[in-house]
Amino acid sequence: MSEFNGEVNDRHAKTILKRMFGIYEESLLCDIDLVVGNNRFPVHKLILVTNSDFFKSRINDTTSEIILEDSDEILAKSVKKAIKFFYLGKIDLQLHQAVNIIKFSKIIQMRELEEYCLAYLEKIRDNKNYIFIENFAKQHGYLRLLQKTKAYIAKNYLEIIQEDEFLNMSGERLGELLQSDDLNVAREEQAFQGLKIWVQKNYEFRKKHLDTLLKYIRLPLLSIQFLLNEVKPLCYDSLSCCQILLDTFEYRYNPDKKTSISVAKFKTSKVLPTNDINCRRRK
Repeated sequence: MSEFNGEVNDRHAKTILKRMFGIYEESLLCDIDLVVGNNRFPVHKLILVTNSDFFKSRINDTTSEIILEDSDEILAKSVKKAIKFFYLGKIDLQLHQAVNIIKFSKIIQMRELEEYCLAYLEKIRDNKNYIFIENFAKQHGYLRLLQKTKAYIAKNYLEIIQEDEFLNMSGERLGELLQSDDLNVAREEQAFQGLKIWVQKNYEFRKKHLDTLLKYIRLPLLSIQFLLNEVKPLCYDSLSCCQILLDTFEYRYNPDKKTSISVAKFKTSKVLPTNDINCRRRK
């Protein structure tokens, strides 16, 4: 009699996992405690060992608890979410929960859970949380998330500078953004507008960054009128800024003369670009 080997029934597998999760929620047949800080989470050994080699190497027939050290910062709600993922392979998340679950996933060495949360952060990135996500990615070495977040910021610059989150950006990070060729602006005036908004939020403290940040604005692309009406008022308290502005005027009228401003990006010809030409690469 021949044996029949049919295809895997995904619906059956999902149904079994849902039933097991229901049993977990009722605290039935749980045979081990996951101890995180001051919290205990009764769970099934089988689920733990099948999800992570970290648990597999630490659990045997007589193990009654697993104590996770260095986990006091992990919120109990985040651990419960992670346990749900052990059973179902998906969970609903919020920003700070995802961050905590990522920290938890690193402790238990569960790459699948970590990747799930990173994909979530990438998906929910918007004009109100990008600084938090970028700083988190940078701090923990998530290069893909960091690069994608930086690309998002450059692409959505004009919307981002209207949000309160933009005002929390560091001077160093703003400088990096302003000098990027990927900054999505049609006119250099728009790039300067972000600098002006950022500086004026706390002028007395932030004016010390002006001379550095102005060098990242492609000043020769601005009209004389704009330089006089918009840029000049920001330069009164800084001799170095005044010098940059004077050098810009001099370059406008004598492009061949060396000045303190960086003009390599502008001297493609003897003719200065006009304001009708896109000055940055548009995404």
